[in-house]
Amino acid sequence: MKNLFLFLFLYLLIPLNLFAQQENPGKLYGLFTIGDDGLRTLVNSNRSQVKLSEKEINEIIQIINSRKKEFISLNDQANKSIPYGPNGYPIGKADPVLLDKIENIYNEIQTSIYNILGEKRYNLLRRTLIDEAERKNSSRMKKSLKPR
Repeated sequence: MKNLFLFLFLYLLIPLNLFAQQENPGKLYGLFTIGDDGLRTLVNSNRSQVKLSEKEINEIIQIINSRKKEFISLNDQANKSIPYGPNGYPIGKADPVLLDKIENIYNEIQTSIYNILGEKRYNLLRRTLIDEAERKNSSRMKKSLKPR
């Protein structure tokens, strides 16, 4: 049991945390998954490194919601475009045109939020979102390791 825990900690938890921070240092992780109330609660909580006015929060939520349906739709299309082999494993990648569209939407939203907040506050918001994702992953890991 100790070996299993050590394996999970060393080979899964540490690299995932490092990878999440280094892959795209400017990305706002979880923009489309956190939800309106979740973002509002997170930014107003004690865990938040950035404090935003109600007007700024509403502008950010409006920007995200304006493209959310299109983003989710494109993600579904990209997932469906992945070819699978007879064994059920993927044998190729998603349609690159769809992936470019998804990336463009994400970049437009991030640029809009950056223009509202400025560099320093944008980076603090990004750090807050990363910390929240790590906290959620950590709590899920603890739940999965509890004996039944």
